[in-house]
Amino acid sequence: MNLYIHHDIIIPEFPLCTAWLDCPLKGGEKGNFLAVGSMGPSIEIWDLDVIDEVEPCVALGGIESSKTWKNGKKVC
Repeated sequence: MNLYIHHDIIIPEFPLCTAWLDCPLKGGEKGNFLAVGSMGPSIEIWDLDVIDEVEPCVALGGIESSKTWKNGKKVC
């Protein structure tokens, strides 16, 4: 049995679950996307049509790290 890998995607954490998506994202055309869930605070969606991708095209959820609180108000 032969196995040919078209291209690898290096992800920062070990995936707990994956799901293939063929729906359009951001109002674009349909494509090959992979949703990856891990122990991190967000779900990353990777575009499988882009070779050697460095970052996910969309991250759902997560922690807002650039926001701080001063006097009870959010400051960017």
